[in-house]
Formats: sequence, C-alpha cells, structure tokens
Amino acid sequence: MIKLFKSSYAIIFLLFFSQSCSSALPENHSVNGGLTIIPIDIKNKPEAYFQDKRIPVLPSVNPRQWLLVVAIPLNSNAPVQYLQLKKPLKGSVPFQVSDKFYTTQALNIKDISKVDPLPADMERINQEKKKLDEIYAQYTDMNPFEKAYNAPIRGPISSLFGLKRLYNNEPRDPHSGLDIAAAEAMPVEAVNQGTVVETGDYFFTGNTVIIDHGMGVFSLYAHLSAIKVSIGDSIKQGQVIGLVGMTGRVTGPHLHWTMVVNQTLVDPLLFVPIRNIATAPAVQAKKQQPA
Repeated sequence: MIKLFKSSYAIIFLLFFSQSCSSALPENHSVNGGLTIIPIDIKNKPEAYFQDKRIPVLPSVNPRQWLLVVAIPLNSNAPVQYLQLKKPLKGSVPFQVSDKFYTTQALNIKDISKVDPLPADMERINQEKKKLDEIYAQYTDMNPFEKAYNAPIRGPISSLFGLKRLYNNEPRDPHSGLDIAAAEAMPVEAVNQGTVVETGDYFFTGNTVIIDHGMGVFSLYAHLSAIKVSIGDSIKQGQVIGLVGMTGRVTGPHLHWTMVVNQTLVDPLLFVPIRNIATAPAVQAKKQQPA
C-alpha cells in the first residue's frame, strides 16, 4: 500500500498552481457541499474513489499528471479527508476541507402532504430515492468537462444551494440545488452535452429530467411544466429539454437545477458563475412629482 502524505502531497499540490488546467473545470472550492481538484503525478491514469464512490479523473497539461475531481458532501465536517487510489497503484491521498456555513430559509407550503407525506407517499418517495441512487451510481468514460458549463436559464436566483430549509416551521433536508425564478413555459436548456437517463414525475421535484454528462457527473432539472426529451436521447449543450413550471413541491414557478458528482450533491454555482445566471428584478420607474 502506497500512502501519498506530507511532502509528496505538497509537491503535487504545488504543481497544480504551476501548471494551468482546462478552463472547463468547475471552480475549486474545498468546502462541505463543494468540489476540490487534486493533481497527482502518476504515469498511467488512476482509478480513484472517495467514500467508496468513484470520482472523475482527467488528464492535466502535464502528460504525467492527472486531476482528481472530488465532490464533498454537505454533512462533511472533518478538516482532513482522504480519497483512495485503487489502480494502477494503491494509495491514500489527503486533502483539506473548510467548513462552510449555510443560512436558513423558511417557506410556507399550502399542500401539507408535501411537508408531511402520507404513508403511501413515503413509499413512493423511498422508491424514487432508490431509483435516483441507482442512476447516480452509473459511471461512463465520457469527459464531463470537455466544454465549460452554461446556465440552464437566466433569471433572479430565489434559493441558493445548501440552505437549511424550514417548511411550515418544520426542519427538512438542506436545499439540494439552485432555484432560478422564471415565468411558466420559459425554455430550459441543457447545461452541457450528455445523455438523458431519466424523465418522469417525482413527488418532490415534479416533472424532472436528468442528464448524464459522464464520469458520474449529472444535472437534474425539476418542476417542469413540460418535458421535451426522452430517455436515451443524446443532448447537445443548449438544447431545450423542458419548460419552466411549478410541479412537485413549489411555492411558485421556477427552475430547480441540481448538479451531482460522485453521487454527491454539489453547488451548481461552481459550474456556472452567478453573473452568468442571475438577472436583476425589473425596477419600476418612479413617477415624477409635480413641481
């Protein structure tokens, strides 16, 4: 077993800053709910895992270097964590994680069954979760970072990723994506190329589309009023995959956009900067007062 600790890790970490990598990569933000990109010097492409989940591995500009892209769960709190190399050599690679604080958002939901699901609804929810887990466990060789990601839609951001949620004053799971307010029936575009691996009506997310971008990277689009693609479709970046709606658990029309890497929810703003998404709410002109 080879352990890559201390001096060896420091060397490969410094190499990351001395050599540029693809601008298509997401932002390197090593916090809970974020992503970290770790360079490692190995001749042959390694197979790497974090918490037993396979992670994306990409070539660097250095032909003897590889970039390991690691998604960090929201509930992670250890300042030093480890990923595992399994092929062509075995080893343990440490990396640091900073603790990020997420604020709380309170929402009022009129449909009480969406806050406290009935037993039959819970059975459906559990089945849907199992299905999603199976989808996100898939790993293909397609490079998910061949192109930089684009916004699925432009509009005011109504909810950030990771917010601690209170529904009708009852605590629930943190917000799993980014909410972008938009008018109903506004077209929603694929953030990058990929393959449609799921479409359907889900209890919480309503009409939903999931695209596989490769190497365990997925995008999810929720609350759609209409779905414009089918499972198995090859999707181009910018292709319309659905229309904005308010299906599922919502308080108004908007797009809920989720990004998943190594079976872990991560902040979509690491893929597309807020300046490329958010638009300011319209400001009404003030009436001039009579002289």
